[in-house]
Amino acid sequence: MQSPDEALGFFDSVVGIWAFEFCRTTTGRVAKLARLVYRMLRYRMKYVDRGAAFYEAEHQRFQIKHLKWKAAKLGYKVTLLPAA
Repeated sequence: MQSPDEALGFFDSVVGIWAFEFCRTTTGRVAKLARLVYRMLRYRMKYVDRGAAFYEAEHQRFQIKHLKWKAAKLGYKVTLLPAA
């Protein structure tokens, strides 16, 4: 497992929260690494570790989007308050 401060390490911790079985976590990690290596070889991309902060912000953005969708489905409207 990677350090949680690195991008893949943060991904592992998030997947670990959602997955209840070790095989799901491992399969997710292997699939993500396979896609990463494929893109690097196919498109000659360089690997740039965006860090855990980037993925944490993306995860938070996804959670907010999902919460808004879920609230709209129930007939509510979510309004975000500015961060203090």
